[in-house]
Amino acid sequence: MVQKYHYTKDPTRLTRFLIMMLKLFLVADILFVIANISNLSLTIGLGPFHPTLYVLIVLAFYITLVMTWIAFIKWKYRANLNCQGFGAQGMRFKPESVTIYYFIPFLNLVKPYQAMTEIWKVGKNPSKWQDEKESPLIIWWWILWLGFWSFFLLAYFISQYEYAIVKNLRLSFSFLSDAIFILMTIEGIIGIYSCIVTIRLVLIIFGMQEDLVRGQSYEKERTIKGK
Repeated sequence: MVQKYHYTKDPTRLTRFLIMMLKLFLVADILFVIANISNLSLTIGLGPFHPTLYVLIVLAFYITLVMTWIAFIKWKYRANLNCQGFGAQGMRFKPESVTIYYFIPFLNLVKPYQAMTEIWKVGKNPSKWQDEKESPLIIWWWILWLGFWSFFLLAYFISQYEYAIVKNLRLSFSFLSDAIFILMTIEGIIGIYSCIVTIRLVLIIFGMQEDLVRGQSYEKERTIKGK
């Protein structure tokens, strides 16, 4: 018996929008890395960006990051919703939980990865998804994601307590400023790789789900004709 398929109204449009946002973020991220490198006092042959231009690049970086993250959360919600109709038994995550776990401290270090792994496995084989192996692509996606936010938080913490760090550790402001730019540069480089891996991951999962839709549609046709 064919299960009811909770396919969204237009998943293709949402996926295309997400891919577009990921590409925009990728461009902003590359500029972000170049701008931070140029502001290092150790940089030779590359002068610092004009302050206004630098601020605009940083704003573009974080605005596209937030918009991409929102689009990704929505896409993941729908991807899980779609999985509910493939006949998979014993799924641990519901559409609501794949979004909520991103906002719960400590659980957000593990649960989003597990939810994405479950979506991948169901897409590969809905009837025996528990037997499917974890994808190395998802492992890299999650490692890069955690690395990106780790360097972001570290750079943010240092910038917020810059004066206290300089005073207590007897460091120069120039040294600490360079340290912040280096951390932001590493953050940006990790973000570039994370963006590329995420694009690949989204396209593969979308392709697997589309294949399942075509397969179910075919089975429904045969069922109707058989009647």
